[in-house]
Amino acid sequence: MASSTTISDSSIYTNYVNVHLSIDKLDGTNYDTWASDITLWLKCQRYIDHLTKCGVDVNENEVSRWLKIDAQLCIVIKSTIHSSLKKNSFL
Repeated sequence: MASSTTISDSSIYTNYVNVHLSIDKLDGTNYDTWASDITLWLKCQRYIDHLTKCGVDVNENEVSRWLKIDAQLCIVIKSTIHSSLKKNSFL
């Protein structure tokens, strides 16, 4: 199985929103711990490239799938942000 998100990757992205993550919500006082936890989770899921790439950096034939996964990951990340901070969120 490929180690990055490519079209040839036979795995289907699962909707992680329904999976409970044991990550404390970002509340304005715990950024370092929160960011470390999010980064580790993305590494475990093999989606760390979503922190360093944007859709324009992806191969043309992979853009649609990459953007879909990226949006799903944004939902997951937003679920770990305290509601009082979401109004300031760029995600």
